Amino acid sequence: MKRTGSLFTLAAATLLAFAACGPSDEDDSPEPTTTAPDEIGATSTQAPSPSASPTAALPEAADGTDYGACYDGSCEVFVTAPVEIPLDPGLDTEATSAAVTEVDGWVIGVAFFADGRPLGSVTWNDARANGEGTMYTTYDGASFELVAYAEGEYVIAVSAP
Repeated sequence: MKRTGSLFTLAAATLLAFAACGPSDEDDSPEPTTTAPDEIGATSTQAPSPSASPTAALPEAADGTDYGACYDGSCEVFVTAPVEIPLDPGLDTEATSAAVTEVDGWVIGVAFFADGRPLGSVTWNDARANGEGTMYTTYDGASFELVAYAEGEYVIAVSAP
């Protein structure tokens, strides 16, 4: 019997030694902290992620939503939905109209047309990826340029020679 007790003690000591050396169930990362609102019913907000929309207000578009101002081949307009933008057929470009074909959150699509016939189009799938003033498309001298943006709101410049 004495041997059985010694074996049991040795086995238990070995298990305890291995358990002490094994991985810890505790996470070494700091505990997340939360702050409770001071009053019942109060709400708290979380800081936006780096991919959130710019916090600054959009600049005023020089021509607001007057898409007819683009007819002479030079305008800066505010868009929140698809819209056709007429261009003077006498301009030095094949394009007789331009259009914002899609506005959906961070997605904006633009196109050029000649008497209703599509000439070319582009869709920017995430305006945040490139930033303001870096996205533009040109067809036969007519161009769209992203001037400023917020989710679902765009200031674009349209130009044609």
